[in-house]
Amino acid sequence: AYCRTMTAVYALHRVMYADDEAEYLARPGVFAEALEARRSLTAAGVALEAQVSTLLRLGSTAARIAIETAIGLVERLPKVFALIGENVISPKAGEAALHRSRALDGEQVRRFDELLADRLTMDYEVLSLPALREAAETALVAIDGADAVGGDRPSHVGVEVCLRHLGDGLDVPGVLGDEGDALGLVADALQVGHHAHHGQ
Repeated sequence: AYCRTMTAVYALHRVMYADDEAEYLARPGVFAEALEARRSLTAAGVALEAQVSTLLRLGSTAARIAIETAIGLVERLPKVFALIGENVISPKAGEAALHRSRALDGEQVRRFDELLADRLTMDYEVLSLPALREAAETALVAIDGADAVGGDRPSHVGVEVCLRHLGDGLDVPGVLGDEGDALGLVADALQVGHHAHHGQ
């Protein structure tokens, strides 16, 4: 249910915000048009947070964190995210790995995702949270030494999304038709989570 929800939230982000953001960034530098586009983009961000808040029954801050987490797992750590769906690691462990990856840029975060996923799938052992953090630190040192471990600056790097089928039965959609499709994904994820919680 966690992977379904995060995937659905990411899909909603793509439909309601990310595509408009890409268009805004590619827009020629005409001040008046850029200003209006920025206002529209800001409104889209607010609408996205409100939609996630309503659908997941979260406060505004929690909704924003859920969106940031979904973006981070899908774009920065797709291999680690897939392991959550395969029940190799817990959602909390995946979020801990995401937190440690925030100091990394570009190719570094791809390498971190690969190294950590390889470590976690050795004999498919299920690691405790402290053990995962230790594995993450080892991967960070292997990638960038003191620079990787010492910093902790948040960033969302534009990493190509390449997700395979997740173990919880949901394929990540390549392109969504419209906002209704994304809302349907969130609704389905919520329904699955409700049944799982009540043992149905």
